[in-house]
Amino acid sequence: MNRRLAIIVAGALLLAAGIAVGGFRFSANAVASELDLARADLAAAEKAVANGDADVAAEAIESAASHASAAVAGSTGPLWTVSSALPVVGATPTAVQVTAAALDDALASLAPAIRAIVAVGAGEVLGGGRGVAMEPYESALPALQTAQEQVGAAFDALAMAPSPASGDLVTAKVEKSRVDVARQLRAIDDELTARLVYTRIVPSLLGADRPQSHLLMVLDPTLARGTGGVPTVWALLDADGGQMSVSEVGPADGLPALNSWPPGVDAQVRKHYGKAALQPTGMNLTPDHPTAAQLWARTWRDQTGARPDAVLSIDIPALGDLLTASGRKVRLPDGTLIVPPPAVDGTESGDGTESGAPGALAAAPGALVAIPASGQRLTGEEFTEYLLDGVHRAYPLESQAAERLKATQDVVEAALIRVTRSTQGEDLAAALTAQIAEGRILAWAGDTETQANIATTQLAGSLDVGRGPHVDVATIADDEL
Repeated sequence: MNRRLAIIVAGALLLAAGIAVGGFRFSANAVASELDLARADLAAAEKAVANGDADVAAEAIESAASHASAAVAGSTGPLWTVSSALPVVGATPTAVQVTAAALDDALASLAPAIRAIVAVGAGEVLGGGRGVAMEPYESALPALQTAQEQVGAAFDALAMAPSPASGDLVTAKVEKSRVDVARQLRAIDDELTARLVYTRIVPSLLGADRPQSHLLMVLDPTLARGTGGVPTVWALLDADGGQMSVSEVGPADGLPALNSWPPGVDAQVRKHYGKAALQPTGMNLTPDHPTAAQLWARTWRDQTGARPDAVLSIDIPALGDLLTASGRKVRLPDGTLIVPPPAVDGTESGDGTESGAPGALAAAPGALVAIPASGQRLTGEEFTEYLLDGVHRAYPLESQAAERLKATQDVVEAALIRVTRSTQGEDLAAALTAQIAEGRILAWAGDTETQANIATTQLAGSLDVGRGPHVDVATIADDEL
């Protein structure tokens, strides 16, 4: 009798488990569909953020949050409790529940922060010719910090979730959702971290709390140096309340050489580069921008008695791209302009005329020709070509070095003034982002906290990677790394 009762009970339990598993599979499929919809909305929000469209981003996040909440609601209740308690197969419902909860928590923090995320990346903060508006950065900081913490916690929770049991299409769909959500949360966490760092850096460098002075080194990439080119011109930039202006410009080789190494310079740098790196045009022989910046800061202090708040560098092509983005042109000091090289007879030249036609500019490739006053202005591309080539053709002799340097300084100063006064906020923001990503604009700050934030970004140009070994183990399985 007892044996029969035990068999009946066992059969009932197996039947209940089977019903639970069957019901779970149906429910899990619906939850996975909700997760797919939430992920699609989240991807749309990311695209809207990249485009600077706050309204579309907020709407997409709201929709994603509703689907994530539906996934959480759909993965709770007695059926899920029983299913998750079962051996082996219980890993699948647990994975679904953790995935839904992680995405729901992340979206709950992103909803109030999404407009702040867009605000600190929007071109409007650079527009109007009034510098950078500080208010968006100040108001964005709390929301960004909360969102970054909660998204990071959600990603960590998801990473600890068990993998679903393998075997059928439902579990495969659940696993795909889990992996895709983890990938999206990691990308969002990285983006939030970057925005948070820049939200802390920008106000500091632009004098939100107090007026600051920054030394900018303009580099010529045709002459190689570790950080991108030999310094040709320095500029002193004044920053106050978000507005940056050009205070003074001078020749890089006019700065004094150092008689000794400042404290803190790595022994390998001193040994490898020697006295050449104590010259102002050789201080960036090292590819480590923080080291070069501190050397330039020291030589500036020796010359002026004042230490710059930050040392920046930009190469000539990057400055030309910023000039293009500003929508402005610069006037050449000597009334000359580079023209396109002549084309083959009968074909169209770069100036819009036929090379064999009357009025065509019969100049050698890269030559300089006088043009009417109305045309004595350079676009960003022409600015770059002039400084990298044309100015040397205009003043080719060693005896003309002073004139060549003066022309370079004048054109660089004009470009910097136009960029800092630009009203083309969105274009300028996009150009700045692109040049920073390419390592053409670097920064170092004397303030410890600001420099710590810079050190985590592409602005740093730092070789400080800490002690090794820098090797990790990669596992390859099922065609995935």
